[in-house]
Amino acid sequence: MSTVGVPRESTLPLVAGLTADHFARRLSCLSLWAALQSLGRDGIQTKIREAFESSELIWKKISKYTCLRLLSQQPGGETGTFTVAELVSKPVSTAVLLEVVACTVVFQFVPEGSDDGGGRVPSYYDKLNSWLGQILQRDSPQVPLEICELESNGVVLRYCPLEMGGDKIPSTEDIEVFIVCLEQQLEILSATVQHKETFQRLVIASPRLRLVDMPGWAGLGGVRYVPEGWEQLMTDQAKEELNRLNMQLVEQLRNTDAAFSLGEGTDGLVCVRFGMVTADTDVEELLGLVVTVGQEVEESSRFLETMTEIVKKGIEAATLDLQKENEERLWQDGILRHVPVFGSLVNWWSPPSKESGIKGRSLNLTAGVVESTENIYRYHMQLQQGASNPPGTRSPPQPQVQTPVAPSAGGKHSRSSSHSSEQSQSQTVPTATMTTTSPEAVLQSVTS
Repeated sequence: MSTVGVPRESTLPLVAGLTADHFARRLSCLSLWAALQSLGRDGIQTKIREAFESSELIWKKISKYTCLRLLSQQPGGETGTFTVAELVSKPVSTAVLLEVVACTVVFQFVPEGSDDGGGRVPSYYDKLNSWLGQILQRDSPQVPLEICELESNGVVLRYCPLEMGGDKIPSTEDIEVFIVCLEQQLEILSATVQHKETFQRLVIASPRLRLVDMPGWAGLGGVRYVPEGWEQLMTDQAKEELNRLNMQLVEQLRNTDAAFSLGEGTDGLVCVRFGMVTADTDVEELLGLVVTVGQEVEESSRFLETMTEIVKKGIEAATLDLQKENEERLWQDGILRHVPVFGSLVNWWSPPSKESGIKGRSLNLTAGVVESTENIYRYHMQLQQGASNPPGTRSPPQPQVQTPVAPSAGGKHSRSSSHSSEQSQSQTVPTATMTTTSPEAVLQSVTS
């Protein structure tokens, strides 16, 4: 080396293998060296053969389903004439070997009769394939699948046993369990796609249901229960009440069937969400249940608001009656009775009549009337209007003060209550009274 003029200091690292070029070469083969040290030559051959046999078996099992599109290379060549066992036992050329072997299976769900030309599937099918992959990962983890998205095909499912690392290659029994689970989910997917058209057609034809756009949902879809006349009243307050109505509807439906869930559309409003269905599901019956329960919730909400209006007007009427009665008593008794110190002397000289005191007020929710309470304290009971008396007894007198507080016809509810709902309210309103003796007591009773 001294003859060519290379210094000794630069040749020593090269001879000792300490240059950067040697490091790169050694690191590139480090993984192969570690695999040979751990498994040995026979172990590596066995693991590779099992991986190719597993992919071959998965391909044969799922190729019989017409609703699955296989996107990866078919094991054994285009005709499937070669098997992994034959390739191992018989000598073949490298060109044929690379052409016929396949260690990856890529597939996606495409409903039968779908005319997509073999290209990218619609976005709704992407949701279905994503749902299928998540279910298989959860229910059949022994066959690991990867959910991928290809630009040319959309969301697909990929199985590659060579990339499983230290995991055990799925056995034949594991693959059989996986195929059973896959077949069950394919039936559900096919039934959901089949019923979705019927679902949308029935919702569009319903006067109380509205179809909701839910881009990220793979089930049947979402519907919103909208009472008649609400589309002309979509203010912020009306939207809040509509959300509250549909949330109560979902809560009632979940008591019947857990398949219903609460969703939200692109407009930010709450809706009833329908999940996956089976082939024997009656979609018309499910939508009829939503309409029936929705009407019940709507009527219940109207009843509560009617009671709120009656109680509110009852408080106002009782307050005005007590104020008027207090003023009349003041003028009837005279101002001298209410003068401090001197008033007690006047009351001692001329005691006031016991009947001249201020009478309380009771609110009859059934009749919607505020009544005076002299009969309650006199007979120690609450008397119902129109109640029949036992024979031989005399009916008690009517209260001296009766102020009707029923909601007026002009104060219609924003949900445009129908005549039938008003009749049902009058039949289902429970009998109750609220007895008070002063405006403060009225407010305290209602608050409690």
